[in-house]
Amino acid sequence: MKPTKIILGLGLAISLLGCGAGKDKMKEEAKSDSISKDFISSSAAIENKKDTAHKFIRTADLKFKVKSVIKSTYNIEEITSRQGGFVTYTNLTSSIDKITPTAVSADSSLETTQYTVTNSITLRVPNIKLDTTLKEISKNIDYLGSAD
Repeated sequence: MKPTKIILGLGLAISLLGCGAGKDKMKEEAKSDSISKDFISSSAAIENKKDTAHKFIRTADLKFKVKSVIKSTYNIEEITSRQGGFVTYTNLTSSIDKITPTAVSADSSLETTQYTVTNSITLRVPNIKLDTTLKEISKNIDYLGSAD
């Protein structure tokens, strides 16, 4: 037999045995580290105080339509604050979509303007509060999807 096949076989056997022992150790640690038997989280981000070197960063990008952009903006800002976060960027704008003149008499007309109000907001909330924040913000949504 060639020496490379023997070394490869030994390496494979050692790694398989090593992985099996690690699984048992991980199961024991998971049992001892459980937060509580009654605690069930739907969040993928549960605070882990043991790992201080890494931070979970999750993002969400939503586009939706609301009945009142200004009221929803204030509501979203209040929700963010309540969840321990803050607003890093907001850009409230209106754009004219269509102007329709209507003749009222020989020398006057009525001009109807259709416009769209939009706001682009960037929020920062603690990682473990992202799901709750999104659920609360969703109460403002009339139509979820492309806001275009």
